[in-house]
Amino acid sequence: MLRDGHRTPPRRRDHYALLPAPMMAAAVLVTDTSGRVLVLDPSYKDHLELPGGMVEADESPAQAAARELAEELGLTVPVGRLLAVDTSSAAAARHGRALTCMIFAAPALTPAQAGQLTFPDGEIRAAYWLSRDEAARRLPARLAARVAAGLDALATGGVIHLERGEPTAPPAGPTVRERAAQARAAMVDRLAADGVLTDPDLRRALLAVRREVLLPLCYIRRPTAAGQPRAWQLLDGADPRDRDEWLAWIHDGDSVLFQHRGEPLDAAERGQIVTGGGFTGMSTGMITAVEGLQALGLAAGDRVLESGTGPGLVTAALCEILGDTAVTTIEADPHLAEAARERLARLGHRPRVVRGDGLAGRPGERFDAILLSFAVRGLPPALLEQLADGGRLLAPITTGAVGWPAQAMVRRTGDTLDAVLRPVASGHRPGLGVELVTAPDRMPDGPVTVRPSRLAPPEDAGFWLAVGHLLPGLVGVAGAERLSLYAPAEESCSIVQSEGGSWVVEGTGPRSIWAEVESVHTRWIQAGRPGHYRLDLTDPAVQRVDGGAGAHPLTWQLPGHLAPAAVTS
Repeated sequence: MLRDGHRTPPRRRDHYALLPAPMMAAAVLVTDTSGRVLVLDPSYKDHLELPGGMVEADESPAQAAARELAEELGLTVPVGRLLAVDTSSAAAARHGRALTCMIFAAPALTPAQAGQLTFPDGEIRAAYWLSRDEAARRLPARLAARVAAGLDALATGGVIHLERGEPTAPPAGPTVRERAAQARAAMVDRLAADGVLTDPDLRRALLAVRREVLLPLCYIRRPTAAGQPRAWQLLDGADPRDRDEWLAWIHDGDSVLFQHRGEPLDAAERGQIVTGGGFTGMSTGMITAVEGLQALGLAAGDRVLESGTGPGLVTAALCEILGDTAVTTIEADPHLAEAARERLARLGHRPRVVRGDGLAGRPGERFDAILLSFAVRGLPPALLEQLADGGRLLAPITTGAVGWPAQAMVRRTGDTLDAVLRPVASGHRPGLGVELVTAPDRMPDGPVTVRPSRLAPPEDAGFWLAVGHLLPGLVGVAGAERLSLYAPAEESCSIVQSEGGSWVVEGTGPRSIWAEVESVHTRWIQAGRPGHYRLDLTDPAVQRVDGGAGAHPLTWQLPGHLAPAAVTS
């Protein structure tokens, strides 16, 4: 195609579409509690095979592995970590294209699970449990090499690369501490390159905090077959079989899950699977933590109170910046408080660790900076009282719904409290006592109405912050071409989606959610499109929010707090 006599440059998407595509396969090393390996006798091959198959265009290799387990064996266990990769070039492959096969782990099957295996798709004639030596005799050489590599990787915790079934020589690796330091430096470099981390003192502190000591265990999401509940598996950094995945996960920068349903941290067993959520211990995502610490503007001589110790990552950074004696941290969960105290001491830090309700703070004391590591509905009056002159308090604010997070920054000057409420990109886990509103799995039943929308879903965070507070009980799920808003208590839903350049609303239930959103948008426009809001704390028990200028500001009130519980050292 020519334009004005010249070739038009190809779109990047078209360029990638024309590149030759190697084939991808996914296999699963399924073992039992005796260490034997499961092999299958497929009706369409003349040799035994491992469970698995080809990866389809819309799948990741792990998703394909989970699908094949369900289709071939009726098995819905989560797919585990990567054990081995077997590659071959197009010249070596009998299919005329390069082929990569990824071999994944799966939790060892109990005798009861092994006895319940079925062959739903009819392609498998039989299944056998083989020892390593039996697999080497009965499988083709290349498949036997994949089994051997997978078993070795399970034992050592590494990932083995095969080329046409032959192991490549692995280079000598650094120690765990050296690898953790490299991963930590890479994480900090990413934060700096993205423009998130700008404070040199905080950068130095983050490089010094050994996350592997504070997060020796973590839960990681595992793929499951369609229709099955979400699942997480516990990784133990002390076990070589988990080490690679654990090191990568705790240095990824996202929130790390490490406690389930208030369990003692030494009670969970490596490899255990939990489903349905219920996590009570998690770290703050690095972007959120860095932005919060930088917003406080910490300086030498500041006394700081952290409410919500968690794993102690932020606590350790505060100790690096200000010194141990300047830091007080409060944690309600006794298991987390004791674990943080012990692990911080292993890093050489001994801040004051207090077990109790973080909303109470330390009555009678004053702090130059107060930081909440969990989201609240309104600012805790006890913590406002404990701000020193010139002090700053940073608190995540939630409506109780997933989405539309906000952050309040409070500054004290004498007896005056100046506060601003701003939307933020990511929030914190709500504190205890906050009832969480989550989206249902599907649209509520009932008649569906369809109408055109006079409003395309706005992208302004300041607008959605107002929606979250002015229209309580809503939760949103955004997609590329649609926005779903649910009111679970009223069993109502509005779905706004693009059709032919215009927007259409599908609604069900007694509550006309999108009409309410359109009304708030009109008020937001009249208020001058505020991007942030003022907080009037003249009376801390009546926390009034308003935004915009002129005669039509948007206003609402943050809910109050229950009396804080007692605090113990």
